[in-house]
Amino acid sequence: MPNFLRLFSESDVIVPSGSEIMPDGSGFQPVLFDKGGTQMVACFTAMERIGDFSRLAPYCLSINGSEFLQGIPDGYGLVVNPGQSVGFDVTPEGLRQIVVDFA
Repeated sequence: MPNFLRLFSESDVIVPSGSEIMPDGSGFQPVLFDKGGTQMVACFTAMERIGDFSRLAPYCLSINGSEFLQGIPDGYGLVVNPGQSVGFDVTPEGLRQIVVDFA
């Protein structure tokens, strides 16, 4: 798992947005899931994995995984490849630890 998390943080991820993202980052509207009262931000490891989410969020941001992880606010979790068999969730606590260890 450590090798996978290191690779994830070093790679680019695709983050869907409901509105157009300006060069300064304004307009970014990520896809959020509620999981037991916790907001979870969605990202994908490849553009091909977005599937039906492209209708919900027609814009995408390609960003380094480490930068993305560091930009997720405290209290939010992460959903990687939602709806895909190769996805996983990270709790807010787990996300903070990943940022400390890998990002």
